[in-house]
Amino acid sequence: MSQTVIEIVTFRAAPGISEAEMAARAAGARAAVAAMPGFRKRALSVCPDGTWTDHVEWDSLEHARAAAEQVTREPAFAPFGEAIAEGSVTMIHAHLVMAQAAVVDA
Repeated sequence: MSQTVIEIVTFRAAPGISEAEMAARAAGARAAVAAMPGFRKRALSVCPDGTWTDHVEWDSLEHARAAAEQVTREPAFAPFGEAIAEGSVTMIHAHLVMAQAAVVDA
């Protein structure tokens, strides 16, 4: 079975933070997150109700947990963290069982 771990973080934007501003602040943290050991890829989505989801793929649970602790001390992550409504964050780690890429006709 794969050791790949998907980190799923849901949250809401702090008052006054627009969708465009949240996306820009998340992009500002991109390099810092990508430089963490075990990082594979990341995507950010938002639902019509305003719930945001940060989808992060790590090569192991240990790397995912270490990054979750490290990110709070990362200066480049601070503007993104400050845009998140206090008390709105939930985080889970799940082992990847299956992944599928787009099929392209030859």
